[in-house]
Amino acid sequence: MKEMAVEETIAVVGLRSDKPSVFVDKIKNQHVRLLVIPAEEGEKVSLNKFFKNNLTNAEIEVLDCARDGCWEADIITFLDPVDPEESLLNRIKEVAVQKPVLFIFEEASAEADAKAEKLQKKLSNSIILKIKIDDEKERAIISGTDPQSIEQVSEMLNRAGFTVKA
Repeated sequence: MKEMAVEETIAVVGLRSDKPSVFVDKIKNQHVRLLVIPAEEGEKVSLNKFFKNNLTNAEIEVLDCARDGCWEADIITFLDPVDPEESLLNRIKEVAVQKPVLFIFEEASAEADAKAEKLQKKLSNSIILKIKIDDEKERAIISGTDPQSIEQVSEMLNRAGFTVKA
């Protein structure tokens, strides 16, 4: 059987073992490379165990270093409710230049908007896209200003099974 080529490398910042992510659940079934940076330092073991026990088509690595993961990634994602710390954003700022940085959330709120705005300010040389995931309808709504990145991310989300609205 011929092995499928990996399509993209995606850094996922802020995954928690106790709060599943609809985005990660769907994207892990694609031929992508996921570089998972846990929300909490002690979660590496439980996340490794979770991915080992769940069938997946993705290559998955759980990393300690956000900077290394973001440097290797084509796309960087932050999962709400994680509030990206300034020290983390400062560490990845230079490796995130001109890369799509996705802020993925399920509930629209002023708090989610503030977190996305924080990403925009601290990662000003990155391409920030906000993505609202509607789990029940398997729909993703993308907002951002870079048409090429919106198209790239839309294609990735479509392959994962989301209906995408940009």
